[in-house]
Amino acid sequence: MKKLLYILPLIAYLWGCASSIDYVLVDYEKVNLNDGVSAEEALLIGQKRIYDRKLYNQYVMDKPKLLTDFETLKSSDTDKYWFVAFTETRDPQLDVYYLMLIQKTDGKIIFSRSYNPESEWILEAFFLRQNQK
Repeated sequence: MKKLLYILPLIAYLWGCASSIDYVLVDYEKVNLNDGVSAEEALLIGQKRIYDRKLYNQYVMDKPKLLTDFETLKSSDTDKYWFVAFTETRDPQLDVYYLMLIQKTDGKIIFSRSYNPESEWILEAFFLRQNQK
């Protein structure tokens, strides 16, 4: 009986941790890819990717951002995508994100990796390669 008293709170705690991020699955069901992807839907797609890849301990999943300010990228490249970013949990003051480029037409994620705005050349190289296809 004593063991049960110790195990029940542990089970309740673990159940709460698991279900606290399951809202992503419920919210993702609202995404309709047939009519293009809105900013809100892009954020949900990004959250689902973080959830699926189990990155929710490394990045703040419940506060995604849309990045729009890029100094060196052409608007012909940026107009086609949503730039969804998640802040790192270990030091939110750093400008290090998990960045995803999500196509506005169909919600497909075409770029997904850790990103620092000081390294914008990574996106430049990505778009250069995309434009050569």
